[in-house]
Amino acid sequence: MAMVRSSPYSDLYRSVVQLCGLSELIGPGAVQRSLRRINVDQRNASPEDYLKILPELEARIAAYRGPAAAQQAAQEIARLLEFKGSAKKG
Repeated sequence: MAMVRSSPYSDLYRSVVQLCGLSELIGPGAVQRSLRRINVDQRNASPEDYLKILPELEARIAAYRGPAAAQQAAQEIARLLEFKGSAKKG
């Protein structure tokens, strides 16, 4: 059986998808499409990449959950990314 190497950012991807609060069918695709627009693969997406897509991702979330829930999700994602970014530096 071949061993699958996990990207150091795969947990970050899963966390961002979860914080979007979208269904398991919609959430991953929403994040992947936003990342593709900046030519980044989800397996290599850094905290900085997620910060770049955050406005677009918030708009995608708003389409399903409404603006208030989207704003809250975006704030939670931003806090996660700030923590991950500072942990990486320190």
